[in-house]
Amino acid sequence: MTTVLRAHWRGEENVLFAVMRQDDEYTRYIEDLEREHRELYGPPARSSMRRPCQDGW
Repeated sequence: MTTVLRAHWRGEENVLFAVMRQDDEYTRYIEDLEREHRELYGPPARSSMRRPCQDGW
């Protein structure tokens, strides 16, 4: 499940968020969502299901 969630999260940040960030109206929302990703999946781990992967996430 962790692998699937990471892939989903990266897809959002690398594609969807990047496109939305081009419109100033969405910038604040994207920053909030990216911060939420870091809180859920970034170090230090806040989820008991998180396992470190090769790139440190």
